Amino acid sequence: MKRAICILLVLACVGSAFAAAVKIKEFTVVNEPAGAAAMAMMNYTGGPNAKTVVQVTVTGFTPNTTYDIVLDGGAWGWMIVPGVLQTDENGDGHAHWTVPVNVSDSTVVQIGFAGTPGTQEFDAHATGSPQ
Repeated sequence: MKRAICILLVLACVGSAFAAAVKIKEFTVVNEPAGAAAMAMMNYTGGPNAKTVVQVTVTGFTPNTTYDIVLDGGAWGWMIVPGVLQTDENGDGHAHWTVPVNVSDSTVVQIGFAGTPGTQEFDAHATGSPQ
């Protein structure tokens, strides 16, 4: 029995070292209709084919609009994903993509519009970070 418990604990520790999920439930939203909200989920899977699956969902944003998303991870850098989020006629939208690095920890997610190409100018309409 002790051996089975030890094996389960080792497997749990190994599994947690290779997977991490971060959910950002609260965003500060500006320059969007009242009641607009956003949520993000970053699910990291480690190992030889490490990757992070990023999902961003918005509700009540400006209808029929294409948004860019910035991931700012500090230590690992800054990444803009242009035109990844399109809202429908109700202002709702969802984006889903994969990044080949771990961007799940301490990443700030911004939704908005990029400035001049090649710069880090960004007009953020929503900003969220892990709590």
